Amino acid sequence: MITHVVCLSVDGKEKITIPAVQGESQGRSIRVSLYQKPGETLSLEKAAVNLYIQKPSGLLVMLAGEVEDSGKEALFTLTRESCSEAGYCRCFIQVVYEDQKDLRVNGLELFVLPCQLDEAVESSEEFTALERALAQVVLYETHVKDEENPHKTTAEQVGARPENWMPTADEVGARPVTWSPTPDEIGAVPNTRTINGRPLSANIILTPADVNAVSQAEKAQPGGLATLDGTGKLTYSQLPAFQSTIKVYRQNSGGETYNADFAVGASYSDMCAYVGLISPEGEAVNSLQLWEDRTTMTIPLAVSSGGTGANTAANARSNLGMGKLLWSGSWAAGAGPITVTGLSSYSVVLVYLSGSGYILSCTVSSQRVRGMTCTDNDATSDNLYIVGFEADRSGDTLSNGRAVGFSHVAGGNHASAGTFGVSAIYGIC
Repeated sequence: MITHVVCLSVDGKEKITIPAVQGESQGRSIRVSLYQKPGETLSLEKAAVNLYIQKPSGLLVMLAGEVEDSGKEALFTLTRESCSEAGYCRCFIQVVYEDQKDLRVNGLELFVLPCQLDEAVESSEEFTALERALAQVVLYETHVKDEENPHKTTAEQVGARPENWMPTADEVGARPVTWSPTPDEIGAVPNTRTINGRPLSANIILTPADVNAVSQAEKAQPGGLATLDGTGKLTYSQLPAFQSTIKVYRQNSGGETYNADFAVGASYSDMCAYVGLISPEGEAVNSLQLWEDRTTMTIPLAVSSGGTGANTAANARSNLGMGKLLWSGSWAAGAGPITVTGLSSYSVVLVYLSGSGYILSCTVSSQRVRGMTCTDNDATSDNLYIVGFEADRSGDTLSNGRAVGFSHVAGGNHASAGTFGVSAIYGIC
């Protein structure tokens, strides 16, 4: 058997001619390998291969091929039917893979030399005609190897495509160059699909809000993302607001609790201060107990709780308003009303009389401010000088102010009265 080995390009740009003799059967085979680039042989493994031969009459014959063990070559054996007509036969190789991909390659042609041995007359030398025919085959085989197209046969004559033939997409079952696939055709997601309301037609940028994350701007902010300082601790500004409320309780060893003053009773001399963080609901979050003797305790009690809010006598008097100047000026007897700011907060005030040096301690009632004082004019006799003050009061307003003084002698008469003006008023308590 004669085997022709052919390496054929899948682009069909080159042509390879295989010689055969009319009437041959099973005596000649073609071993074909395919390539796309030189040195890159196309795999035929697990593929079905067929050779289609179009005879000069136009009849198309199919030969099933066998894929070699290497998976790179296919073997086709020419049958009597494939070699029944003399002339050029256009050939196509079809490769069908398991996934139904169908590859078709041209560029191969079969030239069948005419041979009518069936019409020969037997001679005395019966082998002469056979030898002549075989010699003719060798001649034609050498002839077609030396010439690309020795008989100048045209493509039209054998029903083949011209060399410059360029198949259309429809002719080879391909898509046109203008084809634009739809998402459904290629299994893609349409650009009308959205993520968090953003279409896929452009790059998607997610914000922290899209994924319920904390933004960089919320770092180290109250209610945001907490961070630690250089010592690995939370900073005060990041603590929840309710933890800034501090409440102090005081309790002595007898179990008595005081929130308004330092009084502990006669039987107990020690105190305990509870300093704790209080939640908005009034529940203690944490507390620290500090025991101290009441004689050394230096925690002042606020004025609003009945204390002085101070650790010294001077600060206590200042915090309580003792000796605070409420009014100053010149208020003569019979003059119009004056406003003494803060007068309503006091029960006792000091009234300074102008030009006399007298200072009167006066009580503040709902309707009056009044008081008096006396001095001993003569240490050797029972002679006293008495000074009194009275004014009508309405809130912080004083009116009808009167300050008078007279001498009083024991067992004697009173001297005539003198009047005084007011120069200042100080709050005491």
